[in-house]
Amino acid sequence: MSPPIEKIIGVSNKRLADEVLQKYKEFLAAFSRYQLTQMKLDLKKLKRTAKEAMEAIRTNQMVQFDKIQTAFKIELDDKLKVADYANLMNKWLLDARMNEKEVIISKNVDYRELVEDRITKILTLTLGEYLKARFKSEGDLKRVAETLAAVTAYKHAFDNYVDLIKAQEQAELRKSL
Repeated sequence: MSPPIEKIIGVSNKRLADEVLQKYKEFLAAFSRYQLTQMKLDLKKLKRTAKEAMEAIRTNQMVQFDKIQTAFKIELDDKLKVADYANLMNKWLLDARMNEKEVIISKNVDYRELVEDRITKILTLTLGEYLKARFKSEGDLKRVAETLAAVTAYKHAFDNYVDLIKAQEQAELRKSL
């Protein structure tokens, strides 16, 4: 059997070894607390960094969303304005046609001014480059050109009709004299 440790290293050395061992255990406990504390601090720092990065991404996305939404709203408002003008042109054309019917029925050329006013407004809106400037596609530009041609042809046909009415009235007047 081996002799007890006190005999080999001595009692005072054993106490010193026990103190070193105790201090070592305290050091390990303190180091573990430090590691846990440091890890918690590191985790907090990582969480804060990740949160800041996510907030930066969110802010950037919101800015991009606002830009896209604003651009969409502008484009939508423009399309609605063009649609409103198209409806207005339809209304003017219907007014012109009703006044044309009055000219035909009553033979009163005073309605001619109303027809010409509406047609002029349509041509001004179309010719005034407003609609042409708004459209980008070839199809839309083609429809504007077709509308312009049709309204211009209608104006010429109506002017010819009114001239024929005047000529007929003058012929009837001469015939009655």
